[in-house]
Amino acid sequence: PIDYMIALSASVSFLEDKLFFEKIKEQFPNIKIFVSADYALDLKLLKENIIAAVDGYLLDFTSADIYEYIGDNNLANLTDLLIAEKLKDINFELGNRKKIIKNYSMPQPQHFLFDTKKYRYPFNRFGYCRGLLASFGCPYNCSYCVSARLPYKIRALDEILTEIENIRSYNINELHFDDQTFLTEHSQDNAIAIANHLIKTNYRGGWVC
Repeated sequence: PIDYMIALSASVSFLEDKLFFEKIKEQFPNIKIFVSADYALDLKLLKENIIAAVDGYLLDFTSADIYEYIGDNNLANLTDLLIAEKLKDINFELGNRKKIIKNYSMPQPQHFLFDTKKYRYPFNRFGYCRGLLASFGCPYNCSYCVSARLPYKIRALDEILTEIENIRSYNINELHFDDQTFLTEHSQDNAIAIANHLIKTNYRGGWVC
């Protein structure tokens, strides 16, 4: 049986996502669905658009709070997780959660789980591609962008380089860095080191950021 589902959603796909979550709940009544979405950062908007099928909301999709909650269902000290049934009792604004975190560590993505042949862009020059992130979020505060309210996390360089080599071991020669802002004054050392690594290891594929 499936106990938990963790999903990404967005305002632009709200209606489609809502229908999808409802169908999942209908098929698996006991599943707990947790969603990370831009609309979850606006408490007023969230309360106006409650999805009955969703059990909780992640305020930062890179946070480990969901794993802590799954482990013991204890909400103590979990600042990035909202439980849907408790939303009506929350009266404070979520506010700006911006902070800059360097050398952020995370487990290595398991790229071997994905079917390589299903990942390709029309502009790829060297076959199939794989996406990766050197950072999460953005350091800037643009009023129109949800990233202005999220922490900016720059991954540890050694973990990025390890992931690059893991991807290359599957004969994938197109790297897509899907960072929202790959090169900033905070991440430029990592960006230069990544470029130098590709040169030193004689990388002959394509890469986009």
